[in-house]
Amino acid sequence: METSPELTPSALLTQTNMDNFLSKMQAEIVSLKTKFSSFIHKIKHGIDGRGERVNVMEETLDSSTEDLEALSRRVFTLEDQQMDFYLKHKDLENRSWRNKIRIRDIPKRMQGPDLLSFVADLLDAIPGDPDTPPPYAG
Repeated sequence: METSPELTPSALLTQTNMDNFLSKMQAEIVSLKTKFSSFIHKIKHGIDGRGERVNVMEETLDSSTEDLEALSRRVFTLEDQQMDFYLKHKDLENRSWRNKIRIRDIPKRMQGPDLLSFVADLLDAIPGDPDTPPPYAG
C-alpha cells in the first residue's frame, strides 16, 4: 500500500493560490474564447464571400440559360426558313428546267465556248423565211 506524502502547511493550497489559479484559468478561457471567436468570424466571412460569388454565378448562369434558349429558338426558326427557301429554290429550278428549250444530240465539241452564239447560229441555219410569223403566233 502506498503511503501518501505528508501534507505540510506549505504544500496545502491557500486561498491566494486558488484565487491566482482561478484568475489564470479565467484569463486562459477568455483568450481561447477570443481566438475561437476570431477563427469563427474568419470562417463566417469566407462562407459569406463564397455565398456572394455563388449568387453572382447563379445569376450569370440564369442569364446565360435564357440567352441560350432564345438563341435555340432563333436557330430553329432560321432552320425552318432555310428549309422553306431551299424548297422554293428547288421548285423554281424545276420550273425553269421545264421552260428551257432543249436541243438534243448536239455534241459538246460542236457547241464551242459560247453556247448562246452557237444556238443563235443554229436557229439561223434552219430553213424558213425570217419574216414569216410562226403558225401559232397571233
